Amino acid sequence: MTPEERQAQLRLRAFRDFLPELRGAIDDVEATITRFITGIDEGRSIQELVVDATERRSSLRPSEAVVEYQRMHKEARLALFAVAFSEGMSKADIGRAWGISRQLSSVYVDEALERFGHPTVK
Repeated sequence: MTPEERQAQLRLRAFRDFLPELRGAIDDVEATITRFITGIDEGRSIQELVVDATERRSSLRPSEAVVEYQRMHKEARLALFAVAFSEGMSKADIGRAWGISRQLSSVYVDEALERFGHPTVK
C-alpha cells in the first residue's frame, strides 16, 4: 500500500465513522421541529419551546456537524485525488472521473500534493 493509499484509507474511515454523529445531529433537528409543530398546535409559547429545545440539544450542533462534514469530505476527496494522481491519472482525467472541471481538479490535485507530498508513482 502506498503512502497515498494509506492516507486515503485513513481519511475515508474517519469520514465514515463521523456519519452516525452527523445523522444524530440531523435526527435531533427533525425531532426539535416536530416538537415545535406539536407545541404550537397545543398552544405552547415559543419561549417555552425554545427552552425545551435548548435543554434537549445534542453535543454537536447541526451547523457544526455540517461544517465538520464538509471538512472531512474535502479531506477524503483530496486524499483520493492524491491516489489517482499517483496512479498516473492526469488532472483532466481526474476531473472527468469526478465530474468536475479540469481547473477545479487541478486546484484539488495541487492542494493534495501540497498537503500529502509528491506522489509515489506506481
